[in-house]
Amino acid sequence: ILGEACSKLRESRDQLVDTTNDMEEELSKIFTNVFDEISNILHVDDLYKQIQESIQPKSDAIFNLTTIDKFVRIENVFESLKKLNK
Repeated sequence: ILGEACSKLRESRDQLVDTTNDMEEELSKIFTNVFDEISNILHVDDLYKQIQESIQPKSDAIFNLTTIDKFVRIENVFESLKKLNK
């Protein structure tokens, strides 16, 4: 009886592991799709280029630290989005 119970427990464990792996794979696909959609909606690359061009220092312009700080934060957000999107 004990051997049979152990065998059933092993089967249940294996099924649970398979189910968990399947769920993990599905969640990964869902997150990838969500970030693809976010990227498409926001046009991340185009938007990033526009922001970069619009605040790129001109030779006669002096940018204060606040502007540079904002740019760095925006850049970090886009880099994070790109990494999550992969």
